[in-house]
Amino acid sequence: LKRFPTVLKLFLFSVFMCVCSQLLANQVHPSWLKTELDKADNLNDRNPNLSLNFVKKLLADHKNELSDYDLSALYSRLGTYHFYFGQYEQSLKLLNKSKKLLKTLNNRIGVSILLTHGMLLDSTGKASESEDLFYQAIKISKEIEDLEILANSYAGLAGMYDLNHNDVEALKYYQKAYVIVQELNDELDMAYLNTNMASVYANLKDFNKAISLQNTAITYFKNNDYKYDEMLAHYSQAVIYKRDKQFERALVSYNKMLDLSLEFNEPSKVYFANIGISMLYLKLENFKKALEYWLQAEQLFSDIEGPYSKAHHYLVKAQLEVNDKNTKLAFNTVSKAQEIIFTLEQDKNLDM
Repeated sequence: LKRFPTVLKLFLFSVFMCVCSQLLANQVHPSWLKTELDKADNLNDRNPNLSLNFVKKLLADHKNELSDYDLSALYSRLGTYHFYFGQYEQSLKLLNKSKKLLKTLNNRIGVSILLTHGMLLDSTGKASESEDLFYQAIKISKEIEDLEILANSYAGLAGMYDLNHNDVEALKYYQKAYVIVQELNDELDMAYLNTNMASVYANLKDFNKAISLQNTAITYFKNNDYKYDEMLAHYSQAVIYKRDKQFERALVSYNKMLDLSLEFNEPSKVYFANIGISMLYLKLENFKKALEYWLQAEQLFSDIEGPYSKAHHYLVKAQLEVNDKNTKLAFNTVSKAQEIIFTLEQDKNLDM
């Protein structure tokens, strides 16, 4: 699935981690709110679902006593959490609300908004628009001389290039991010970079390098109890194994992701695990198993918003219908996928 958001947390995370520590003049949160935002960010390290509920309660309990700047920080976080979960419409509403309250994007919260919005646009087939936002984030990061968010901005732009098959530019900007993260000695951000760069090396058919980078990231996440990030990394590893035709290893990785997604009780991740396993069983020509997992995914499909995910869902369904010799149904199903694909930027989606 081209646009499964494996990088949702991977380059956005540390923007939030220090959002309260380096603030513009006359833009400061009260001390009690700084403490609460730190709690939210610590929860986000381990489980964005918990952080989402925490910030929602914070907003409900204190909305009337917060400044526009305070509210912007909360809405920005909520917008990013909803993006993690594939809830793009809700994410965009919250990001726009945060942006309106903030008034200027020339700070860390502003960069966070730009990065989330950029990934959201790319995930909905608007890569050209997203590119402009990433470059804007880079420009602001340089202006305020903040290396940490500059690294995240470089990584965000690299991720966009990766997802749109521009591997040369992707590696160029991942390398820029890598140099900064190495200088900052941030092990968590380095793990995020490893799992992201693995995708580029897989595109370049250097599967040994890709698998090695992904395993390094998974080991870090597992050893430090970042289960949510481990779940996303297992998905990425499954895709790499599948592309390298190591189908049995891919199946192991998909099942590890499925186990973790059920633990988090997050429907969108359970969906992606099931649809991934279904596609893998199609490769293995085990059509009974492929149908079994597709039906599990189908139960959750109504909440899936991304055009790439929807198109792939229909294409998997069509393959199953072809196997059952339901060619008329398969033709209609492919037509549904085709309608979606033709709304996307054609030169960036030749594989589709």
